[in-house]
Amino acid sequence: MYILVAPETTAVDLTTVKRHCRIDHTDDDVYLTSLINVATETIEEEVQKTLVTTSYRLQIDAFPCGVFQVPFPPLITIDEISYQLSGEREVLSSSKYQVDESNVPGRLKILQQPSHDSVMGGIWIDFTAGHEPANVPAKLKHCLLMLVSHLYEMREPVTTLNIKDVPWSIQLLLNQEKWNLF
Repeated sequence: MYILVAPETTAVDLTTVKRHCRIDHTDDDVYLTSLINVATETIEEEVQKTLVTTSYRLQIDAFPCGVFQVPFPPLITIDEISYQLSGEREVLSSSKYQVDESNVPGRLKILQQPSHDSVMGGIWIDFTAGHEPANVPAKLKHCLLMLVSHLYEMREPVTTLNIKDVPWSIQLLLNQEKWNLF
């Protein structure tokens, strides 16, 4: 799976991060922006959810049988399902599948499986998932702020004084938001 269209904005903006970290200068703005991106990716991987609206392409080898849970919820829409047939890319009509965006995770059911070439990764499911920035769950926004602050303050994993792990409070909040396929 990979990103087709990355988010245009983040769950928290630079001003909010600077306020949280009590930073009143602009010297580290570029660095803080990179930490926002790193923290966002880290949190999304940890909880297996999408924070801000993102478009993905999932490549699979065969059409799923039964109900398929779409990864990285919340699902907004299935944009397109395509497959390889005789070396050409074909689009599966939306009348041949059902989508349940209201469930978390979103679900997909192929109603009529077409013939297709047996090619690894030959079936593409393009979908959009995530939240508008204002609707990202408060726990995840707070985790993002705490993780950026931690990474900003602890730029090296080991200091001469002690080792600094990510605070347990971040892990506690992330564990409450985790979603897994299994």
